Amino acid sequence: MDNFFIYLKNNEKTKRVLCNSILLSKFANPNIYKKMKQLKFLMLAFTLLMGVSLTSCMGDSDPNVDQPAFLKLVSTYPVYVFQYGGDGLKVNATNSTDLMINNSSSELSEGDIVYLSYHYNTEEQPITNETKSIDAKITIGHNCSAGTRAVVQDDNGADYENATVVSVPSFSEGGMFYYDKNTLISGVTFLAKESLYKHDFTLVYDRSAEVVEGEEDILKLYLRHRNNEEKPTEQVGVFKAYDISECLDAFGKTPTKIRIYANETDKSGSCSLDDAKSKLEYDEIEYKSVFGK
Repeated sequence: MDNFFIYLKNNEKTKRVLCNSILLSKFANPNIYKKMKQLKFLMLAFTLLMGVSLTSCMGDSDPNVDQPAFLKLVSTYPVYVFQYGGDGLKVNATNSTDLMINNSSSELSEGDIVYLSYHYNTEEQPITNETKSIDAKITIGHNCSAGTRAVVQDDNGADYENATVVSVPSFSEGGMFYYDKNTLISGVTFLAKESLYKHDFTLVYDRSAEVVEGEEDILKLYLRHRNNEEKPTEQVGVFKAYDISECLDAFGKTPTKIRIYANETDKSGSCSLDDAKSKLEYDEIEYKSVFGK
């Protein structure tokens, strides 16, 4: 199953495309993803997410907007509330009862980062610099926080994995970005069978690793994949969110970059560690230039 990660930087061209959502840019992470394919039983939901209407931006009179976003679930009572990073815009779910009933499939908990789409009417709820929240119908894509963690230990965490990944999209492909200074979101493509949530992903900071000259300020993390399904064969791509605060604290200083190493397969259709590439692949993303000290 092909996976497409479309990256749009927050520049003038992006502003023209976003149009009615332009005022959200002060709240939103400037990485907008429009296409992603999932397991067959999630295809309907992702059809809704991928079919983002840009007609309002093109001058059409239809004020209804479907906005894809990576938001944090900040409250579940009395309604589900999702929020952009930096204490940004809050989106109050008008279909909280449905989300509660279907929660078992996405395992939502407060604090989780969720890839979703929210539908609202821009004429009824125009967004300005003073707008703190809106009410909208939520369609869940997937829970980016489910089955993820970031840990600090004295090795590179090989014990956390029993399967390779297909690939980790690079920053230039739109595969890495931040929700906030403590939350890294990274895309990953891997083999699955029936459920995205039967796969665990761990980022490991090896504090005992030998420091390479010239790379003293790079925080190096190892991505480990644990598969809990029998003989997965379906290639899928998702975004996973990691709380890296413990790793940042253990590093002891503000890193210039964060580098992620991944154990990628060297054989199509296999996730066996025996078929892994001879060395770990990596990509990296700026940190200090984004968040400063």
